[in-house]
Amino acid sequence: MVLSCKRLQAVVGWYTSQANERHDMYTIRKSIAERFQGKYEVTESGCWEWRATRNKYGYGQLTNFRDLVPRMIFAHRASWEIHNGEIPNGLYVLHKCDNRCCVNPEHLFLGTKGYNNSDRHKKGRTAFGEKNGNAIYNDQDIFNIYKMQDDGMSNVAIAKKLNGSRITIWEITTGRKWKHLFAQRYGA
Repeated sequence: MVLSCKRLQAVVGWYTSQANERHDMYTIRKSIAERFQGKYEVTESGCWEWRATRNKYGYGQLTNFRDLVPRMIFAHRASWEIHNGEIPNGLYVLHKCDNRCCVNPEHLFLGTKGYNNSDRHKKGRTAFGEKNGNAIYNDQDIFNIYKMQDDGMSNVAIAKKLNGSRITIWEITTGRKWKHLFAQRYGA
């Protein structure tokens, strides 16, 4: 389709006016700091619990209109930036209070992903064993696997009996999976 020069100018002019209207709409929006205020409630523990939108994991969220593109950001990250400045690349905003919806800047600190994972594990919040949503066995099943192995059954025979994978049984019996029960049983 070929457009005449006048028609092309009209189309370009229309798109330009639409872009300018959208820009004006975003520039009149409140800043993150203004929208952040009043969306949390201070609790007795000192946490500022986010009362607006939360994701399925319990973290507060709000919309950021940076670069004219709306996107969801975590409320605790917004709180850090409002009160402490920009978050350096590669660092995460972590909670001292372990309350996912807390946005109190005094309860927040910067750390690495590795530190966050080790902290979670130390505090017993890592989902392992039957707490893991992907687990197909429970603790009793694992002890039964250990007993079957002690009775002389092969990993293949155990897997067939439990309708499982011989690799998974091997990982369990060697302590690569369900380490907490392996250590409990063998003192390793």
